[in-house]
Amino acid sequence: MWSTFVGGTGGMGSGNINDITLEGMMGTEVYGTGYYNASFPTTPGSYDQTFNGGDDVYVFKLNATGTALLWSTYVGGPGNEYGLGIIVKPPPGQLYITGYTTSAAFPTTPGVFGPVYGGGVSDAIYFGLSLTGDVLLASTFIGGSAEERGNEIHIDGAGIPYITGYTSSPNFP
Repeated sequence: MWSTFVGGTGGMGSGNINDITLEGMMGTEVYGTGYYNASFPTTPGSYDQTFNGGDDVYVFKLNATGTALLWSTYVGGPGNEYGLGIIVKPPPGQLYITGYTTSAAFPTTPGVFGPVYGGGVSDAIYFGLSLTGDVLLASTFIGGSAEERGNEIHIDGAGIPYITGYTSSPNFP
């Protein structure tokens, strides 16, 4: 029904859109996540408008016709971060994102399961954003001493998120 580009300008970087999801049964808006390493367009008032280094996760929202970028934000630390899965939780509504990071300085929030990087190659990440893209609601590492990735995320009828991915850590929690 429509097609559009989402990304930086002038050949200043590279990245991927790895997953999209729709808000509501009729898909009134489109949310996406992936990674970018330079000039991804962020919007005023979004959670993080500053590129943090390496590759950063980005999250964006388009209107239902794909004609307007409603908001866009980075989420990352100084290492490499990749957004691989995204889903919208039904009302009251928020976004759930999973992927992985190589950065011990990836932003986390108080009281989460894994506030500290597990070490090794990478840790899976899981975070929640407001539907307006301006508030990091929760963010955690999930990892052991080797390598983890969160590849896909779904929610059940009670709104509880489930993440699938992989690990090579003998001490995966």
